[in-house]
Amino acid sequence: IKRIMTNNTSTPVLGNLQLQDVMVVKAGVDRYKAICSDGESTAQGIMATQLSKMVNEGDIIKNCIFHLDKYVLQPHPTTGKNMLLILGLTVVQLNADPIPLSEGPKDKMDIESPKKPSVMLPPAPLKTPSASGPIVRASPGVKCTPIAGLNPYQNRWTIKAAVMSKGEKKEWSNDRGSGCLFKIDLQDDDGSEISAAFFKDAVTKFYDMLEVGNIYTFSRGKIKMANKKFRNNNCDYEINFDTMSEICLVDDGSRIQMSYNFTKLDSLEQYAGTNVPVDVLAVVKSYTECLSLTTKKGRETQKRDLKLVDDTNLEVSVTLWGSHADNAELWEGCPVVAFKKLRVSDYNGCSLGTLDSSMIVPKPEGVSEAEELESWFSSAGKYNTPVSISKSTGGSRGGDVTIANRKQLEAIDEEQLGTTSEKGDYVNVKATITSVRHPGNGRTENNPWYVAEPETKYKCSEQSDGTWFCERSNKTVENPVRRYILQCQIGDASGFRYVSFFNDQAETILGGITADQLHELQEQDASLGQQHYKNACFKTFNMSLRIKQETYNGESRVKCICTNLAPVDFTLECKQLSEAIKAYETWS
Repeated sequence: IKRIMTNNTSTPVLGNLQLQDVMVVKAGVDRYKAICSDGESTAQGIMATQLSKMVNEGDIIKNCIFHLDKYVLQPHPTTGKNMLLILGLTVVQLNADPIPLSEGPKDKMDIESPKKPSVMLPPAPLKTPSASGPIVRASPGVKCTPIAGLNPYQNRWTIKAAVMSKGEKKEWSNDRGSGCLFKIDLQDDDGSEISAAFFKDAVTKFYDMLEVGNIYTFSRGKIKMANKKFRNNNCDYEINFDTMSEICLVDDGSRIQMSYNFTKLDSLEQYAGTNVPVDVLAVVKSYTECLSLTTKKGRETQKRDLKLVDDTNLEVSVTLWGSHADNAELWEGCPVVAFKKLRVSDYNGCSLGTLDSSMIVPKPEGVSEAEELESWFSSAGKYNTPVSISKSTGGSRGGDVTIANRKQLEAIDEEQLGTTSEKGDYVNVKATITSVRHPGNGRTENNPWYVAEPETKYKCSEQSDGTWFCERSNKTVENPVRRYILQCQIGDASGFRYVSFFNDQAETILGGITADQLHELQEQDASLGQQHYKNACFKTFNMSLRIKQETYNGESRVKCICTNLAPVDFTLECKQLSEAIKAYETWS
């Protein structure tokens, strides 16, 4: 340890050390400091963030014996003495007896720092800010700090990293002023990542210069704590660059391979709604056409939906936004695709979506898992019927509801669905409409609809002068529309259940008639309206139900809402039954 802390060797032989203690650096921060011993000396060190997971999972504990694989020396921000930043280690033994210190000086961390610490760079000459011009190439032999070794207390550092993603220019405005910005994601050859942002004049200087996939050296940026709510990697820090920053292209022929940390589809739900991005490797089973949309801010964007499957036999929906939605040819032929940094949503079950920093790599090279997944899909996956963990809304075609992933109604009580999850549970069923709750002949109260504002769908109330007023929007609505809230009893061989159906599903059940049309029909002849309710009975549908326990006036009850409804395709039903019988015979 003494030789390491004094930088007294150009190629130190790193023997086994013992971790005497491991402590949290700061409450609420997932980073640890450690006290290390070799039997003669001790030193305090800080563990890089990529080692925090090993501590949390119990792979690094007090008194374990480890081999120090990679480290960096850094001067303490106040004392100037060396700190040991542990970047990589291999645990040799977990529960070892403490190593007693030998007689003699008990050297600790407070060893004088050498005049030129190994990780400190000589001061770079100042350059005056200038507009974007010719690309500056990095000088050979520049000493670089690993991304994992960065912290806000460093003043002089240089990193060598590849630009893995580059966001679009964005305009911003607040009380302090206005301007533009863009963000990039960087990765070094150790696989460590960090995000960086450019503001105002730095956008003009560097935006056109930086290209995704190229390697650069970066220096003279400001390192700050990352906002955990918005960060898209595991780094605790992010970098802000300005016009005084130095960025130079590296053209030495080196290449940085994109690193992945793939999450299987059966593990996605634990990340839903957490703002933690995930990497996914999957087969694109189907895709939709690209749609053009207008955002709330009036900006035009594109959208495309994909269906992904993997060897867990699950299926999930992913929505591609913006430029990610271009080029339909990429998705033809069920390719294996690596998705990096996808957002996981709990909307309608579990679904995925791209971010500005997302990266999509069809048929990734050098990824062994991709070859295994392609082999699985060719031999078995394309013949399977996957279970969808994403639920469609409205009157979709019901393709997600299959024999393989549906249950009988009795499972709602037997499995206590909806009672253990705050977000509710989802279940697929095939059931028949046995009755429809509606007003009797000649009655107008308790109609199965409400009057709504056309754009927002907010409820409206009729005023004394006959006009309609929306309290939520605080305005009078000239041409409101009626939207269904239909209560029906459904049944299958196992039992019955009351379910709420909203507008799109209710229209399907009632034969395609809208709530406004049914209202006018009842106004003309109440018996005609009654006939529509009767005709809805004894129709069979594939349904997706959301089941959630609700409490009202101190009384709890389990409520079922239909999120997806489609008539049964009996040809497809027979085919699935035949496949299920063959699978059963093969298994037995």
